[in-house]
Amino acid sequence: MWARLRVIGLLLIIAAFTYVFYMYTKSKRRHGGTSRAGDFHYQHTIIASHSRFDDWPLKDQGLTVAAVRADGVAVDVRSHSCRQRHASFSEGRLTASLVVDLPGDGVDLKQFRLSVDTLLSGAERGLVEEVIVVAAAGVLEDPAAAEVDRYVRSLAVVGRFVRDAGAGQIAARTIGARRALAPVVVFADWRVVATVGWLRPLLATLAVEPHSIVVPHFVDASDPAVLVTTPERLLAEYAWPLSVRMMKNASAVSTSHGLYRSSALRGNLFAVRREFWDRLGGYDAALGNDSAAASVELSIRAWLCGSDAGAIFTSRCSHVGVADLRRPVRVIDVIFILVTFFSF
Repeated sequence: MWARLRVIGLLLIIAAFTYVFYMYTKSKRRHGGTSRAGDFHYQHTIIASHSRFDDWPLKDQGLTVAAVRADGVAVDVRSHSCRQRHASFSEGRLTASLVVDLPGDGVDLKQFRLSVDTLLSGAERGLVEEVIVVAAAGVLEDPAAAEVDRYVRSLAVVGRFVRDAGAGQIAARTIGARRALAPVVVFADWRVVATVGWLRPLLATLAVEPHSIVVPHFVDASDPAVLVTTPERLLAEYAWPLSVRMMKNASAVSTSHGLYRSSALRGNLFAVRREFWDRLGGYDAALGNDSAAASVELSIRAWLCGSDAGAIFTSRCSHVGVADLRRPVRVIDVIFILVTFFSF
């Protein structure tokens, strides 16, 4: 474990210097080169070109749509090309176990039910085998726990509810992964809002890239009632101090399967084959309840254990709303990682 953390510290330091250099060259290109504003076209909406997601005014992000229909069903925001791309997906007929974690206090049960409802209604029938809801220790007390249990049992697919799974999100997800039965595990927090067709592109990616972690294209769901489209090249990237921030990479080029490679992982929702998850060793329990550090550590191991080109992909045809998309996901235990590195 100590050797692994030493490698993590070194890579994170390298990532920090890389980020500074990237922002410097980005600034020079923006002030001295040609403008790339309007390079993203989504459903007749032109998105202004910016380097940092925090810089974008809400009104300039793009098309705004209702998060769900009046009946609570997920909306469809896919482009025509994305609908065609995955319409006939059948490679290996992959299916998924959906693991939804309840990691902390203050769980809004209405938001939780909305999240699960959109995840299921947005996934084509038969692609989700089971839903496993895992609550960390002390998160839910009766009668709230009983209400969650009744809701999970009422789902159209097999539903299981696990209580007192340990401290925090990492412990909850670890237990959920151990109980998952489908070939693919999808980890999702209880606040995401899924759209129609979100799961099929993730499974299609894992069919052709089995040794990878795949994430959807995250859109802004800061307002629970609406979704705001974000630039197609909005990708998770390392930022300083030791955090993961959503940033637009104007130079990113998609693969032939419509994927963008990334070195960083934001853990709101991602899919992975169970066999590759086991090969990675899952989350590192030594990082405790620091979910940001666990995501950073996991992304580095995925990169080291995956293909030469990297093993984290963002699918531009899968859309999932995240309420705190503007906020950087910061590593809490920075001192622990740095002291561990420099102690060797």
